[in-house]
Amino acid sequence: MAEVMELSPKSLISPRTALCAVGGWVLAGNGSQVDVYCVSTASLVASRVAVPRHRIHGIRKGRQFGDDGLQWHVIVFGQRSWRVFLASVTADPGDFRLTPLSDGQFCVDWILDALWLEESNSMLAIATAHNAIEIWQRLEGTSTACQSYARLRTLQCEVVCILYSCHLSGRNEADLTVYAGTVFNQVLVWKPAAQGPTAGSLVPVCHSLIGHEGVIFSITLNSTGTRACTASDDRTVRVWQLSWDGNGSLCSQCLHTLYGH
Repeated sequence: MAEVMELSPKSLISPRTALCAVGGWVLAGNGSQVDVYCVSTASLVASRVAVPRHRIHGIRKGRQFGDDGLQWHVIVFGQRSWRVFLASVTADPGDFRLTPLSDGQFCVDWILDALWLEESNSMLAIATAHNAIEIWQRLEGTSTACQSYARLRTLQCEVVCILYSCHLSGRNEADLTVYAGTVFNQVLVWKPAAQGPTAGSLVPVCHSLIGHEGVIFSITLNSTGTRACTASDDRTVRVWQLSWDGNGSLCSQCLHTLYGH
């Protein structure tokens, strides 16, 4: 009778597809696992499979909490799958823990970005690849160590198209803003709260960043939301000035167009 041999992985070498700074540590997406690096020692201190059978595309942390302020909720996502973890630092400054809080959850489409919306880290906005937002809520009554989430609603932009990138901004659902990088060489800006009174109605675009000559690969904003940086297939990076008026209208101006990278 042939001998049965079991194999287990000892190491995984693959492109780092996501990065997130958490205190003095960096979480890196490595295939389906998260690698944790200590910045002060430049060493790998932990690894954990986060989204089995999926490649991680993003890691987003919530606001700090806890008596000592050294805890964060973290969402890790890849393809259509996502999962919530607790990142914490114990009394020993070198002891960083990444503990799963939920089972794997699934969206109906490819995930491009995610954002914690409430101070309690109980509500999530998730951007998907056809210019839609899914709002998820942690169910009351579920234990801290084993959380369950439910999809509350899906909000669809009036421009239904494939996105190559997306950035979510805001502190709650009322001021949530979507910056959607399209295949039409522009960034569409829309606010899910502007949805009409009819459930399921499409949400209008309130502004567009126009100037790139290729699809938009990446979008990021500064902490105040007054600057945006976009990278495109046209081999440029553009820096934009953003100004919101009292009526919720957005004005933008391209300040710099950077070449050579």
